[in-house]
Amino acid sequence: MIKFPTGMGAVNCYLIEGKNGYTVIDTGTDSKEAKDGWKEVLSSGIIIEKVVLTHTHQDHIGLAKWFQKEVVVPVIVSCLGYEEMKKNRFSHSRDRLNNLIIKHGGVALPHKKEEDNSIYDFEPHKGSNATWCTCWWSFE
Repeated sequence: MIKFPTGMGAVNCYLIEGKNGYTVIDTGTDSKEAKDGWKEVLSSGIIIEKVVLTHTHQDHIGLAKWFQKEVVVPVIVSCLGYEEMKKNRFSHSRDRLNNLIIKHGGVALPHKKEEDNSIYDFEPHKGSNATWCTCWWSFE
């Protein structure tokens, strides 16, 4: 669980061990507390292979750009998630997130003068032999 100072206060993030390192499932918010939590995990010496986002709410995608640039790992998102990312680069996603948090019993986000949409301003991994925009599951 990665902690952060506002809203619900924490988000479930997962590490799944693979052949070449670990996959991070969701990253937490773009906050000092969440970043410090991940830095502590990384200082243990584990190798992060990639980040997979289940969806693009701020508390799940917040540090994806940081992982891509600073940890230098690919970030993988679904087609729907990518479309949401593109919309959120220019929309009032903070208001939507605040409404979602309140709806589920959390504490409202503190008021900010300007919304920071920079967490959505990156391109996810495109892959070498496949498109980056694929379904992760199948119903067979």
